[in-house]
Order: sequence, then structure tokens, then C-alpha cells
Amino acid sequence: MNPLNDSSFIQQLDPRLARPFLIGFSQAMDLVFLIGAAVMVIAFVVVWFLPHVELRSGSSYESRGEQDAADAATVVVRDDALPSLSR
Repeated sequence: MNPLNDSSFIQQLDPRLARPFLIGFSQAMDLVFLIGAAVMVIAFVVVWFLPHVELRSGSSYESRGEQDAADAATVVVRDDALPSLSR
């Protein structure tokens, strides 16, 4: 039984021997949570100072409709610009 992979052996130890293991585990977890909290605070501050970038001012359907209308107008202009062939 490897204590690094399975910590259930602590439940079977004498409480006097288990106490240092329990304190070590709890202090390690405290450190992990404190570092995680510090990273979250730093990330929040960084996000707070990022500039606002507007991604889109209208809906995608509206812009697609305008693009389709512009493409259709371009096609019509090209058809009207062609000289007619007469025999």
C-alpha cells in the first residue's frame, strides 16, 4: 500500500501518529486554496483593466441580409452593364 496513492491508512493509525499526517494534509490544502484565491483575484484585476471591445453592433441576420442585398444589386448592375447582342 503506497501512502501517496491511498491515504486510507491514516484511519487505522494511532491518533498520536495520525495527527502529523492530518496536519500536513490540511496545511497543504490551505496553501492550495490560498494560491487559487490569489490567482482568481489577480485574474479579476487583469480583466477589470482590459479595454472594452465591441464585438457586434447588430444581429448577424441583419448584416447577412444587407450583404445579400448588396450582392444582388452588384449582380443586377453587372447584367445591365453588358451590351445586348443583336443578330
